[in-house]
Amino acid sequence: MLVMFIRTKPIVNSSRKRVQICACHRVGDKVKQKVIRHVGIADNDSHLDELKSLAEVLLKKLKKEQEGPTLFDFSELNEKQPVITEKAQLTLQLKTEPSASLVAIESMREERRVVDGFHEIFGTLFNQLGFNSILKGKHKEVLRDVILARIAHPASKAATQ
Repeated sequence: MLVMFIRTKPIVNSSRKRVQICACHRVGDKVKQKVIRHVGIADNDSHLDELKSLAEVLLKKLKKEQEGPTLFDFSELNEKQPVITEKAQLTLQLKTEPSASLVAIESMREERRVVDGFHEIFGTLFNQLGFNSILKGKHKEVLRDVILARIAHPASKAATQ
């Protein structure tokens, strides 16, 4: 289970501060911190307070999602709701509620990737550049597969073996 918290961090060579929701987890002997959500950058103290209020609401939402569904939810009865300014509420609505003209990017999740036509396009380019005439037979096919694999999944040479 991750321990989540709100972090305010000053920006180097600036009076502005960033507000982030972070999570801690232990890896061996070390504690690692990961930014779960970047809430915003505050220009002054009043804006910082608004962003912190917004971060509290988002943190509660994230913790609730982490706990998963329950049969009875009594947590809302006992919790004291933070005071949120009008500007922070508008920002929260834009981040959490998709409207007809806006897409909530934060709520989008990648389900799968479809690589369609990749071999046709880059295979034709491979032939037009003349790489197909460098080697003959089976070696030509191996060279083509290695080059296309490096283009499709760029990584170190050791990772492609």
